[in-house]
Amino acid sequence: MIEWMLQEAEAVARFEAEERSLEMFTYEWVYQTVDTSNFNERARLLNINVYGEKYLVLYRFAAPLSREWQRYVLKTHHELTEQVNVELFIRWGEATLLLLIKKEERAMHSSDRLRRQLAESSGKFVWAGVGEKAHDSVSLNEAWAEANTALEATIQAVPLQWYKEMALERILTDVTENTKHKLVKDVLAPIEGEPELLKTLRVYFDSDRKVVETSAQLDLHPNTIHDRLRRISEKHLLFLNILETLSHYTWPSCLKAIR
Repeated sequence: MIEWMLQEAEAVARFEAEERSLEMFTYEWVYQTVDTSNFNERARLLNINVYGEKYLVLYRFAAPLSREWQRYVLKTHHELTEQVNVELFIRWGEATLLLLIKKEERAMHSSDRLRRQLAESSGKFVWAGVGEKAHDSVSLNEAWAEANTALEATIQAVPLQWYKEMALERILTDVTENTKHKLVKDVLAPIEGEPELLKTLRVYFDSDRKVVETSAQLDLHPNTIHDRLRRISEKHLLFLNILETLSHYTWPSCLKAIR
């Protein structure tokens, strides 16, 4: 029994050492801008292919996970990641995991599937951001920055965001909060004197733009909510799709402006 416990402890220690080596190497990989022979040799020793095209995905949990739980999550999803040509799947902070996928078609079909499975196994909501394709060993930094930008743009109603699908949103994520707040205020100016419509918009956004939930919150019929949204769009020449885009990526400013 004691011998088995020692062997188990040794196996855990070895796994942790390998895990930390991968994390440290990936951290340097993400932030490096020059390919070096020393870097390539370390990649070879760790059996990591730093060349070839790959996608970087960041998964963020609604609350921090203990290292033990993250290790459990990584182990339990090993079989799935093998099926989708994953090159690396590691811990990236207390509430984030980093994934590298080789092929675009696998990334397209598997990123959200894995996100849902991570949420189910951890019991926590999970968001995901996917960067553009990294073409070589020194472009992973850009892919990481893009994945991080996409991740910051997600909300509960849109839990997975591809950077390449973002247009206006790429600009908005770099705009200061004060500018975002002013932009939303300008958009809402035509209905500033109509508290009924402003309240409807606030609850509409709070309810992830779901009419049924909005009507329940306001104790109104869904048709009434549709009518108010139509009035905002037509009478005041405000296009809700533009306002919804703003709400996705300037969420705090939208709520601040509406309240």
